[in-house]
Order: sequence, then C-alpha cells, then structure tokens
Amino acid sequence: MPLLDPACSRTVSTDFGDRSEWRAPDYTPPRWLDAPAVPGRLNRIEVPSALTHPLPAQVWAPRGLRARDAAPLLVVFDGSSYAGPGQLLQWAGAAIESGMPPLRLLLVDAVQRMQWFSGSERFLRTVDFAIEDVNRRYAVRGPVGLLGASLGGLTALLVSARRDDVGVVVSQSGSFFTELSDEGDWPWLSRVRRLVASLRAGEPVWGRRRASFDDLRVGLTCGRGEDNFGNNRDMATALRRRGAQVTFAPGRDLHNVIAWRDQWDPLLADLLTQVWRG
Repeated sequence: MPLLDPACSRTVSTDFGDRSEWRAPDYTPPRWLDAPAVPGRLNRIEVPSALTHPLPAQVWAPRGLRARDAAPLLVVFDGSSYAGPGQLLQWAGAAIESGMPPLRLLLVDAVQRMQWFSGSERFLRTVDFAIEDVNRRYAVRGPVGLLGASLGGLTALLVSARRDDVGVVVSQSGSFFTELSDEGDWPWLSRVRRLVASLRAGEPVWGRRRASFDDLRVGLTCGRGEDNFGNNRDMATALRRRGAQVTFAPGRDLHNVIAWRDQWDPLLADLLTQVWRG
C-alpha cells in the first residue's frame, strides 16, 4: 500500500487511492474549474457487447438538450475517472456556457481494463456497437470526438484509425509501447506493440482502416518526465506522415489524472470547435 508524504499537506483522490500532491510555486489550476457551467445529467445505458461482460457506459448531456436535438458526440475512455477527479463534466458545462456548441459525452469504462484497453478486438467492436447505439438513441451531428489517457489514449487512437466518422482524437500519455519498452511480463504487451506498429505504419487495426487520415485532427499530450514521452513524440511524427493534422503538447507533470486535466484544455476545446463548426 502506498504511503502519503508526511511533509505534503495536499492530497488528491485517484482510481488507486489517495496520493500526495505537490504543486510548483508557479502552478495555477485551470480557470474553468471555478467558471460558471451549464448543468447536465447522466444516464446509464446498456449497449450491445461482444465481450463476456456488459460495457459500462453513461451519456451526459447539458440541461435542455433533448434526445431529438442534434449535437456532437465526444466518446471518453475511462469516463468515470475523467468525470470524477478529472472534473470533465464541469469542463463541458463551462465550455458550453462560454460558447462551445452543446455536446453529448459517452463515458466508457472497463470491467477488465488492462485486457480491454490493450487493443482487444472484441472491445473495439463493442465500442463500434456503442457509438452506433448512441446514434440510434440520440440525434448526433458532425464528426465523433475521442478522448482517453494511458491505455485509454491508445484505445482512442485505435478507434480513430478504424472509423471514418471520427474527426478528433485527443490521446494523453498514450501507451504506445514498442519493442524497446520495458513493461516486464505484462501479458498483453506483445499485442500492444503489434498494434502500435500498425498505427505508425497506417495498417488496418483488426481488419479495419479509415479511408484517409487527412481529415483527422489529433492532439497528443505527455509529460516530459514520463518514460513513454519519446514514444508519444514518435507517434505524433508517424501520424503526420499518414496525413493527420497533429498537435503534440508536452507537459511538465507526470502520469496522473490531474496532469491530464490540466493539459487537455485548451487543446480539446480548440480541436472540437474546429471540426464541429467547420
């Protein structure tokens, strides 16, 4: 069990328990954390699944947006973590309050995260089912956006490489492991390495490949001190070669949800607005 730093008075809640939080003297939290925000509601939905377990999924929509009202869709992997300590729902409400078009969030979680988010073919098919199911339930307009971190960042990029309707993907500290990555005896390492190589080469992902990367906007964030920083930088270069419009935004924090919260803005809003208003 990890120990908290007795010399540090700040703590932050994470999926792995409380952690000590150190802040640099010049650190400033994102302004949107305390900004006026449009309230919203969460609805749990059941979607078809190719997995042995149902896919945990929830849809968030701002107040006043009815199912028949057309709005863009942002799919979020590790949705509960983003919505909890990441405070994504506050960000969405504040962004809409400040003028971003109303959107829906599809928050996706995993019962077996390491297995599902490591490029499972059945999980990727289930994501396809989920997006199609949301399109049947709600009026969805415009290209789909994707957001994820770590293995969720890998998953977001894999989904974007399989679907022509994805216009934006923001991958944070993506787990883009290569043959040089030392991840011990992790059982899904070889699969991740193979799929990362496919992403870099523009090859199909489990038999599916988008027609073109030219209309895909990609945002990549990663802390400069992370072990996987070089692999994220190399992925940005490879995606540019495929024709994608890529923004690589290095950060100064490490591999944690607060770093991802602080790094997705304004990148995420800028990319979504470019696509959804274009």
